[in-house]
Amino acid sequence: MSYLSVLDIIRLGSTCRTLHEFSTLRHVWRNVLLQYRFLDQCYPHLRSCTAEEIRRQLKTAARLDRIWTQPSIVPKRLYTFPLDVPGVFQGLKFLPGGTWLVLLFCCRNLNPSRHSNLCLIRPSTGSGANDPPAVSTTFQSEMCWLPFLDQDGPYKSSRGDDLMLLRTKCNDGFVTFGIVHLNTKTPSIKIPLIFRTKVFVRNYAAAGDYIVYGWITSDRRHLLRIMQLNENYDSLRNDMTVEIDCPKGHDGKLRVSAKT
Repeated sequence: MSYLSVLDIIRLGSTCRTLHEFSTLRHVWRNVLLQYRFLDQCYPHLRSCTAEEIRRQLKTAARLDRIWTQPSIVPKRLYTFPLDVPGVFQGLKFLPGGTWLVLLFCCRNLNPSRHSNLCLIRPSTGSGANDPPAVSTTFQSEMCWLPFLDQDGPYKSSRGDDLMLLRTKCNDGFVTFGIVHLNTKTPSIKIPLIFRTKVFVRNYAAAGDYIVYGWITSDRRHLLRIMQLNENYDSLRNDMTVEIDCPKGHDGKLRVSAKT
């Protein structure tokens, strides 16, 4: 098994019942995971996952590797979205569904205070006469937000709205978060809620109507603040802080994910 690739192990498991049972053993996929050093280092939580979760992640990585090594890569769709003003891009992400994009950029012509600008855009693919025209809207924020991270979204709320989490560090030592409501029907961009914290945020995550961030106190206590947004996303329905037990050997580390 150690000489087989991920896709070969999957194919081997589909040949008979005995090999299928063997290919579902956790130590088989644990050993394969060690061969993908970037996965093992970037996602250390996979070491404690089930065999099926490790297999699924490795299968995705193997398929991407195979596609990337093809002699010619043909893009499935091309987008064009010209900007009329010069600016510095800080982030670019697709909304769930892959039709709309959200851009974060700074432009002194639009915002002399160097605050961030958000742009919600549905680019034109130019694939035919029935292709819908490009649509966009821009929002000038009063904050200078940091570039996008993976845990910032966009993500769907429980009501199906597109939300995104922004964050920045202020000169007074506070960490500031902003909830962005991306309305693709209007279209429009709003930041209905901004909240701040003085603690040193170790990690954070957002999913559905919930936002979670964690920190470690001076006496090594691990705390989590769990917040639930209301239906308009402009205030908190629930807000609680809990203490969690730190696993032995992980003192000083805190990982927060959308699955927490």
